[in-house]
Amino acid sequence: MPSSRALLCRAALLLLALAPVARAAVDGSLDEPEWAGAQILSDFLTTEPNTQATPEYLTEARIWTDAEGIHIGFINEHPALVPRQKPQTLRDQQADADSVTVLLDFEGNGKVAYEFTVSLGNSIEDAIVSDPGRFNQDWDGAWLHAVAEEPHRWTAELLIPWSVAPMAPAAEGQRKLGIFVSRQMRHAGRRWSYPAYDLERPTLVADLAPLTLQDFAASAFDLYPYVAASRDLVDDSNDARIGMDLFWKPDGLHQVSATLNPDFGQVESDDLVVNLTAIETFFSEKRPFFTENQALFDIRAPTKDLLVNTRRIGGAPDAGDAGASDILGALKYTGTTGAWDYGLFGATEDDTGDVQGRDYAVGRLRRRFEGGSFGWLGDFVNRPTLDRESQVQSVDADWSPRAGLSWRGQFIFSQARESGETVADTGGWLRFDYAPGGAWSHAISFTHYGDQFDTNDLGYLARNDLNRLDIDSSHSKYDFAPGSRLDVRTLGVLLKPARNDHGKALASNLETYIYWRLRDTSEFELAYTPTSRGVDDRITRGNNPVQLGWHHGVRVTHISRLMGRLRVTTIGRYRQEGVRGDNRSLYVAPTWYFTDRVNAEFEVLILANDAWLLWDGGNTVSDYATQWREGSMSLGAFIGSRHELRVKFQWAGIRADSTRSYEAQPGGKLVRDQDLTDDFTLSTLGIQVRYRYSLGPLSDLYAVYGRGGDIFREDDSGSFGGLLDDSLRERSAEQLLVKLRLHF
Repeated sequence: MPSSRALLCRAALLLLALAPVARAAVDGSLDEPEWAGAQILSDFLTTEPNTQATPEYLTEARIWTDAEGIHIGFINEHPALVPRQKPQTLRDQQADADSVTVLLDFEGNGKVAYEFTVSLGNSIEDAIVSDPGRFNQDWDGAWLHAVAEEPHRWTAELLIPWSVAPMAPAAEGQRKLGIFVSRQMRHAGRRWSYPAYDLERPTLVADLAPLTLQDFAASAFDLYPYVAASRDLVDDSNDARIGMDLFWKPDGLHQVSATLNPDFGQVESDDLVVNLTAIETFFSEKRPFFTENQALFDIRAPTKDLLVNTRRIGGAPDAGDAGASDILGALKYTGTTGAWDYGLFGATEDDTGDVQGRDYAVGRLRRRFEGGSFGWLGDFVNRPTLDRESQVQSVDADWSPRAGLSWRGQFIFSQARESGETVADTGGWLRFDYAPGGAWSHAISFTHYGDQFDTNDLGYLARNDLNRLDIDSSHSKYDFAPGSRLDVRTLGVLLKPARNDHGKALASNLETYIYWRLRDTSEFELAYTPTSRGVDDRITRGNNPVQLGWHHGVRVTHISRLMGRLRVTTIGRYRQEGVRGDNRSLYVAPTWYFTDRVNAEFEVLILANDAWLLWDGGNTVSDYATQWREGSMSLGAFIGSRHELRVKFQWAGIRADSTRSYEAQPGGKLVRDQDLTDDFTLSTLGIQVRYRYSLGPLSDLYAVYGRGGDIFREDDSGSFGGLLDDSLRERSAEQLLVKLRLHF
């Protein structure tokens, strides 16, 4: 019988032999005859800064369709003596580059749009966009792009296949969409857009311009097989995985997605996070199957909570010390009939040793009407190891009666049965956005979660037992005199009063800020943030709350102009913290463009905290005099059009000296405890070196080296340099991985 290594080699050879080729000649030149008869959008106005002025240089977008998809071309006037910025960057990495952006609402109902951005260096960003102005860059679509330069202009070409997203029914061979197109000239800090809205507009998707295109009946069947081989250098073991994602779109109204032994996104890495609080860290989704065709199920509260957090699927098992659970398979279906959208989504995990895998099921139904929609979403989760079953039922609605105005809301019921005990509660939220013009923007929301409300079996809920009002209001000025150094000045206020469901006032924030952007593209912001007296009812993990007094804070932010090939972001903070301490930090983040093909982002954080208040078990909390250091580097290098090298390094070190201990009383009062808890030292490190060879859109060959090191000691001795050395020596993880993923 062939060895696993032999099977892996044969699978790789087969996949390479079937490597895809581009389906269309997309070269950026716009010289095909179809461009001459294309629809033309040329009514661009200045939206960065949002003066609504006529652009200095001509920009034109042209659009036509055929059986392959939607062809969009940009003609950008750019005189030879005007600087052009064209660094190549990693996918979805925002950079100092001239670029063009398209937002398309394929269903034409103002609910969800898809972003496609191409820079002059032919780097790309794509995202799923939903109001209020939220760009989710987890999604990576399969689309084609190219740019071409001439002495007095540059052009960009995009081919967006019909299969890239769900679409509403076409009528009499015509398809109605919503569109937004813009061009950025980075060195001048200018963006020109049609329709003339800025990208931060809270009702951006609802306000896209209508567009009618000739429709082509198109079906699509996409396969994404992958094969991966890895070697664990810590326990000296090998592993091989083969799996596949499948996407079938029989027409524009229905889409089926399935996965077997799905890709776990091994070539991506989460940012290193040190979290010693009671609030769980949210990590975005990186696995392709779970980001594709997911917008219908993605409903997020003003507090950023969501009911379907696919990172739960395949997470750590419900017992034992394994880091992840294997997923046997998952299936997703979405469809549209008339004004109705509907979807089903399910996944099942394999058993991990003696721990049984979990099962997940989600249903979604939505009814669209003029200017709005209402819908239902429900989920069911079975966790046999815990003898736990949970369900969540919700109804949601949104309404945008006119441009710049929208209402959204959701009512949620949660229920869980564990070991014969049943717990149920309700939650919900309501949000109002109003952007009457280019100057004012207002958002008001109210959130209520009962003290037994729980959606974390599949969703992400930062905390329950909450009643919070959020008010966000700002005014911007753009009409400065021609000789002024200012482009934009914004005054804003954010107010977040909150109480728990037992009537106790929580610490509530008020932030007032003033922001300036200068004509040389540099930015400056000054913010003052007082925090009211209130209880922290989460720090002791369900024991007595902790009463805290008024705190005050100041934040100063400066983003430099591009100085040659260098731009630097600097943030200085001071805030009162804990019982009676001060927190001071300095964050510096330079971005250096060595050449247009090589760039690096650096981050350094230096923090000193006199009284970092942490839980030490039961009702005991302690102040720690803390020194905190963080450093990171991300290097991107591009060799030709297909080769990419990324080096990512992150490290964090903490030295904490226990100075006071307290016992939290039932009402929240802290009583001094003479027994000090232990000091501690923490150091954590993450390194990844990744090479990618591009075979085509979403078809790649990867070679990845990853390493991690974690140190925890109950003392605060040693230098930060010594902590870094220890993390490098004492490996918690080290792996080599080769992976091939193809798109057919």
